[in-house]
Amino acid sequence: MQNYIQRRMQRSIVKKEGGEQTSNYIRKIALKRNVSVGMYSYGGCFKEDFNTGGKVIIGRYCSFGPNVHYFGANHPMNYASMSPYFYQKSWGGEVNDIMRSELIIGNDCWIGYGVIITSSCHRIGNGAVIGAGTILTKDVEPYSIVVGNPGKKIKMRFSSETIQLLEESRWFDLEPAELLTLYNLIESPKEFARKVFEMKGNQ
Repeated sequence: MQNYIQRRMQRSIVKKEGGEQTSNYIRKIALKRNVSVGMYSYGGCFKEDFNTGGKVIIGRYCSFGPNVHYFGANHPMNYASMSPYFYQKSWGGEVNDIMRSELIIGNDCWIGYGVIITSSCHRIGNGAVIGAGTILTKDVEPYSIVVGNPGKKIKMRFSSETIQLLEESRWFDLEPAELLTLYNLIESPKEFARKVFEMKGNQ
């Protein structure tokens, strides 16, 4: 009953702060789980079971589907026993913790439903798309679309010229209200990036 009341209270605070995308309260809770979430990102990255070990840093404007998991550590297969009794201090023993990895997820990434990210993946670049059900075992380059088990790149979202313009514009540093003034260019990424340069030049 207490957990139910606590969850309702948390949902109420998050709602008052404009939802997950703008709530500082939910970001403080995520930090306690070793997950740093940039503003305007939302979704499964805030779930209690998203990070099962390691550290995660997530950029701005990212979209996470439900049931996404990061496994930042493995059972030590080279130990005589793989049981957590021999590497998990919280289980009561005087033991050394196993190595835990760090994952950096760039800005404006879309991580689909049921994605599993293993400890051998250390970086997902800006603008990457990870299809539903994908198992990531290695790094993902910016603006690539990756699907499958194990995850494989099937194509790039844009040409190299467009990607370079988007990256150099750093549009994701701007606030939503500023970006929405460029909404008429949302389907023309190159023009969008050029206008961001102009906008920043006038600031």
